[in-house]
Amino acid sequence: MWDTHVHCLDSNVFVDTQRPSGRHCWKLPAEVSAAVANRVSNRVLLAPLLRHTYLLALTTTVAQLVVYLTWLKRRCRKGLVQDSMWSFAKRNPALITAFGMCEGAFFPLVFYSAARLPGSLVQVLNQTLIPSTVLLSCLFLRRRYDILQITGVAVVLAGVAAFTSFPRTSGSVAVVALCIAAYGLQAGAMVLKEVVFSRYQKNPAGSCAGHANDGIGGDRCLPFDPALFLTAGTGCRLLVQFLAWPVFQQLTQGLSLRSCFAAGFQAMQQPSVLPLVVFYIAANVALSITALLLVQKTSAAATVLANVAPKLHRRGFLKILKCFFILFMFYLEYVGMFVHLTVVLS
Repeated sequence: MWDTHVHCLDSNVFVDTQRPSGRHCWKLPAEVSAAVANRVSNRVLLAPLLRHTYLLALTTTVAQLVVYLTWLKRRCRKGLVQDSMWSFAKRNPALITAFGMCEGAFFPLVFYSAARLPGSLVQVLNQTLIPSTVLLSCLFLRRRYDILQITGVAVVLAGVAAFTSFPRTSGSVAVVALCIAAYGLQAGAMVLKEVVFSRYQKNPAGSCAGHANDGIGGDRCLPFDPALFLTAGTGCRLLVQFLAWPVFQQLTQGLSLRSCFAAGFQAMQQPSVLPLVVFYIAANVALSITALLLVQKTSAAATVLANVAPKLHRRGFLKILKCFFILFMFYLEYVGMFVHLTVVLS
């Protein structure tokens, strides 16, 4: 089994050291699989919904909020959401609001820009998420990375740039800058997730307080509940997107909200589009949950990097196998997506 412990120079990162390492090994391939499904379905949807990308982002947010509310309700009934978690959320509205604002701006911006850029260029710009996450982790979490981890970042960026065909016309410079800014916002959202979990673990009245009577067992500390975080953050994200929708429509199309909604809803109802919309939303929900669980157990940068360059001083052979598996999954992601899009769009 894989060793899921994270060896980081920042000792404040929450690491689950009491569960068997094999218990969480499913999360990494699950996230990669969800990421592939999410990216492929999104790219295919951008063609028929070119002029309705904001409605797609808004629909995705509403569907996610419904799923997260249902998940939160079930976890509350099971007693997994402690009072200290609600108190922490009430005391730190700025963190959750900032997360919602980052994701609320990310989805409309990345949909709008990706729909107007060649697919191969979008895949290159997508990799700016890696250095952005590492940089923000250094700035806001005071995390340091060793030479092996930095080399892993460089290898991934160089490999993607080398094996991706750049189009002759890369589109407007403004659209490219918009796409890069969108991925920067996504990196900010990833780091904010880790900030929330890290602060909750260091909170004196955190998950250990009163834990002996919660019936879950022992003196084990629970991390901040993922369903509560996603529900609160997605609620803020939905509010941001609702407020920004009129401004976005006036700047891009100059249409009224009623006309925009009617045209977008009609486009989504097409027989060839509706199944893709449902599949994309399902893949997006799966990606959000698995990514959050990985951040909860490791770190934002480790989730983005998918542990491309793990340290090799413990269980070296198994970690080498793990590294090869991750590189193979990255290969399948890009090659498989290229083949799929070639078949679908041809």
